[in-house]
Amino acid sequence: MNNNEFSCVYYPQQYPRSFRSLTILALVFDKVYFPGVWIPNKPVDREAVQTEIDRIINVLKEKKPLRHTYDTQQMLGLMSFIGPGQTLRDICIFTGRSGYAGTLEEGTEELTMVLEKMVYGPPPPSFTPTPSMGFAKGLPGENTADNSVNAPSWLSYPANAVIFSQKYSIPLLNDCPELPVPCVPYSPKSNAKILSTYLALESLKMVLPKIGPVDPEQLLEIRSDLQDELASFRLKMLELSKELNQAISSSSSWQHIQKNAKFLVETTVIPELENLRRAINDAGKPWHKRLVDLALDAPELIGNFTTMLPPQALIQVFKRIGQEIKEIYDEQIEKKRVLFGNGLSYLMKLQQLDLKH
Repeated sequence: MNNNEFSCVYYPQQYPRSFRSLTILALVFDKVYFPGVWIPNKPVDREAVQTEIDRIINVLKEKKPLRHTYDTQQMLGLMSFIGPGQTLRDICIFTGRSGYAGTLEEGTEELTMVLEKMVYGPPPPSFTPTPSMGFAKGLPGENTADNSVNAPSWLSYPANAVIFSQKYSIPLLNDCPELPVPCVPYSPKSNAKILSTYLALESLKMVLPKIGPVDPEQLLEIRSDLQDELASFRLKMLELSKELNQAISSSSSWQHIQKNAKFLVETTVIPELENLRRAINDAGKPWHKRLVDLALDAPELIGNFTTMLPPQALIQVFKRIGQEIKEIYDEQIEKKRVLFGNGLSYLMKLQQLDLKH
């Protein structure tokens, strides 16, 4: 793992909860880790996989009452995500191994029991809960361990994600408010990576209304086209993380940190973004208006040309136009320099993309 990566550990489940979530994650982070989850590395027959998914759903429908557990639901979802996951294999990182029912970090089982109690409450007297720790499912095609999906269970996966996050010091991302996060003694104070992550996510909320679900192939194109702006944006977030760090203490709650991150974005990022947009849009007149305005100088030019021959007069006019064009060109270069150097150009360009479907 590269310490310079802008990465996160996905907390709620074994794959993104929606393509919109996936889009947001891919537009912010270098890598998104899914601890203990395995999907095939080799291409699979997607039609055959979908047929198997449909078969399982039909079998479940025939049962009365319908027995569709969380694990079954997430197993089917993970099977459906094989295609996008393989396309985005450099972004979505599945750390599991084939031949297991999920790969668990040390301490995951104990933390799973904590989550069990947080979700369901204390167990009755003389009853010891035994939650599932994982699942595995073979896929159509060759009968090998590699040709399968496996992952920690719906309850052990979040516990595994918490421990993985702590072990490798990668920020934990939760986009499911309904799923509780176990309290782990840890403070993001003076952790620039975590604080800049909060700032980046809060900043990106400004462009969320225009961001919809994007196909994996298009996501790769956008990341490639905007890689320089994205790098500048992350540096900007790291710079601002110093201010966020000053606003919190080692005992600050996550809610307090998020509140301060939102305040910093509202009072610093948004005004600076608006100033940048104004500087780009309003710096000088549009080129066509600048050239048309030369007509206002016509009497003076004509007056100066009274002693000149017409060809000489035209030379002076074109020379003046040439000077104006050079000034306009120089302004455009300066606009691009300001835009790139600011660090917020990434947000502006995302706003300009048509990502609605």
